[in-house]
Formats: sequence, structure tokens, C-alpha cells
Amino acid sequence: MMPGVMAWATVVAVIVGGLRADAEMQSAGSPATSTAVVDIQRLINGLTEFKDAQTKLEGSAKEKQADLKAMEDQFKGLKAEYEMEKDKSSAAAREKAIKVAELGQSIDSKRKLLGQEMEIRAGEAMFEIYQRALGAVEKMAKDGGWELVLVDDRSIVWPQGRVKTNDRINDFITAKRVLYAADRIDLTPQLITRMNNAYAAGGKK
Repeated sequence: MMPGVMAWATVVAVIVGGLRADAEMQSAGSPATSTAVVDIQRLINGLTEFKDAQTKLEGSAKEKQADLKAMEDQFKGLKAEYEMEKDKSSAAAREKAIKVAELGQSIDSKRKLLGQEMEIRAGEAMFEIYQRALGAVEKMAKDGGWELVLVDDRSIVWPQGRVKTNDRINDFITAKRVLYAADRIDLTPQLITRMNNAYAAGGKK
């Protein structure tokens, strides 16, 4: 009996020792799982550089909109002058009508170009920030030993009041990837802090 008891005691000791080693590794910061999640939208919205980019873009848009407003005021003035002409068939009235039409077309074109320009600049800024976010995710994953980082879409919920047709439900089920994730594997808060610190240290652009 004694050899058997000793053998069992040895096995128990090995198991307990292994459990203690695992616990020490976890307490030292090693992830309990090699998979983590990141909410990209929440990450970008929490970045100082994203807010700065928005402010810069809004400032530029306001300047261009001021120029556009000046043209619109001029248009209103010319239109009012034309409407005050009693004889719309006179040379002066026709000349004003042409100027009103030309200025109106110029305003429409400028407004359209301004919208396109803002869309492109916003897209370029977002892409640059997204690329830096990907780099930050990769570095944090390598530093922390995470082997797989998924986009966290837990925040996606069914819109309130939307009719639940079979096709819509199937699309919703297919689109949603992360059904559950513990908060401890959400790297978003740490990434926001890390990227904001790096942005502050490197100087605001």
C-alpha cells in the first residue's frame, strides 16, 4: 500500500504545482486566453488625434463655407435687383438675369465641390488613423502574447422598432461575429491610452 500512496502523493504534488505555476503566470500578466477583441469604432472615437483631425476639418470647412456664403449674399442681391426691374425685357434686366444665372451655377458647383473635398479629406484622415490603430493593435498583441485579435461587434444590437423579417434576421445573425467576450480580453481601453500617450509625446499634428 505504501508505494501506491507515495505514487499518488507525487501525482497530486505535480498537479498542484502545475496549478500554482499557471496561477503565477496569470497574476504576472499573461493572458488567460490567446484571443482578444477591440472595438474599432470606440477606439477611434476615443483618440485625441481623431478629435484634433475633426476640429481641423471643421475649421477648414467653415472658412470655405464663409466664402460660399459671400457668394450667396451676392446672388441674393443681384436677384433682388433683377426682380425690381420693371421692364424684364430691357437690356439691363437681361444682363442682370444672366449674371444671376451664372452666379447661381457657380454657387451650386462650388457647394458640390466643397462637399466632395470634405468627404475625401475626412476619408484620408480616417484611413491614416485606422492604419496607426492597426499598428498599435499588432504591437500590443505581440507585447501581451495575444495570438488573435478580433473586431468587437458586441455593441451591434437589433434596431428598436425595426420589423423582424426572416431575411433581415438572417442577415443580422450572419453579420454579427462576437456573440460573447469577457471584458478582460477587451484591449480597447488600453489601446486608447497607449495611442493617446504616443500622440501627445510625438506632438500634435
